[in-house]
Amino acid sequence: MLFRSHTDGLALYGALKGAGVGARISPTPRAARAECGMSLLVSCDDEERIRAVARGCGAHIEGVARLPRQIKPDRDRYC
Repeated sequence: MLFRSHTDGLALYGALKGAGVGARISPTPRAARAECGMSLLVSCDDEERIRAVARGCGAHIEGVARLPRQIKPDRDRYC
């Protein structure tokens, strides 16, 4: 998910956590173009639910960049 500002991204991230929808904060991938350097990595299967949560919290989604294999379960593990 791409945003115009980090404020929208952080608002949606918090709302998604509260709704039990998985999301990870990430730098915007180079393959995606957006005004903001922050994006959320989410599952494509959750897109409609995420859009509903965004409407509910007032977060504006600039766009969606469908990129393969961006969510890796061991991404944040260093040992």
